[in-house]
Amino acid sequence: QTMPFFLSSKGRYIWCDSPMVVRIENGEIHLSAREEILVCDAGESLRDAYLCASRKHFPFSGKIPPEKFFTSAQYNTWMELDYHQSQEGVLRYARGLIENGYEPGVLMIDEGWHGRYGLWEFDRVKFPNPRAMVDELHKMGFKVMLWVVPLVTPDGMDFTLATERKHLTGGAGDKNYFLRTDDGKVAIVHWWNGYSAILNMCKEDDREFLDKKLRYLMDAYGVDGFKFDGGSLGMYDPKNVVNGEQTRFSAEELNIAWNEFGERYEFHEYKDSFKRGGAPVIQRIRDRGHRWDGDGLCTLLPFAFVEGLTGYPFLCPDMIGGGEWSYTLLGKPWDEELVVRMAECSALFPMMQFSLAPWRILSQENAKLCLKAAGLHKEFSPVIIEEV
Repeated sequence: QTMPFFLSSKGRYIWCDSPMVVRIENGEIHLSAREEILVCDAGESLRDAYLCASRKHFPFSGKIPPEKFFTSAQYNTWMELDYHQSQEGVLRYARGLIENGYEPGVLMIDEGWHGRYGLWEFDRVKFPNPRAMVDELHKMGFKVMLWVVPLVTPDGMDFTLATERKHLTGGAGDKNYFLRTDDGKVAIVHWWNGYSAILNMCKEDDREFLDKKLRYLMDAYGVDGFKFDGGSLGMYDPKNVVNGEQTRFSAEELNIAWNEFGERYEFHEYKDSFKRGGAPVIQRIRDRGHRWDGDGLCTLLPFAFVEGLTGYPFLCPDMIGGGEWSYTLLGKPWDEELVVRMAECSALFPMMQFSLAPWRILSQENAKLCLKAAGLHKEFSPVIIEEV
């Protein structure tokens, strides 16, 4: 979550409507940007600077996300199942939560539930009866969200029908889907799972393309919402297009459009957002390592303070224990105290999110401490909702 915004404890702030290049040297701040950079004297304190900037540049709408996000812990299947999501695994995890005393809440089924990227249909080998699974999760008391990205595998029938419509219909009905290069070709971008076409959510055609698929998942299977991953500035950056071909859209306007698209779904989550301060959007701190230092536990509170000061208060720390999954590939043991401390640190955030199953990886004593942290969050949920 980023903003073109700097604050001072002396009551001043710097703002720009576009990204800024920043260099600090010899006690001086050097900035450059495509648009005007404002340096404003708003008062005498950090609070004065924040309140003034918020009113002028990222006012809150008065809308809030669903209370379900805040009243109990959230749960995500990523660290338990990683790319091997399955109907059996999801239900085993959900049943384990209930059996071990956890309050049902928002449950996110992460990457791997689907077949090809962009087709957004359940893999019927891994999920033979997704409607029955969602129905059972609802009966337990969970709201169910599915992971999606704005990417489409650049081959196969779905891609062909989306890109060759003009040819197939003799020139009629060309939708011109996806981000395109200046010469009109589909832009192929690099991301963590390879190379794909990417949706341009500034275009109504692309918004309709994805909305139709997501509404089908809601209607056919009873899914409640979606975890919108990816769509970062780096992913949309013209420099990330294969062969360095340019596009007519800036990375920031594409990212903003991707974020705005998700607001139409009551249950949503983002972790890559530019200049979305003040929006009633669920935000999660991006993947944290299973570490005390570096990108681990020590970053949660500092990041939260910065997010609040830049207009992103509807914030969830990353998955408890860390959501950077490569640690699991090393086969190292989990640091039990670290998992407990991350749970305790997360308990009084607006939201908290479990992924690793405490009853599986921790001693009985430490598993109880994680459950206690979840109970503390629930205990304080009326205060949290009031603040929200």
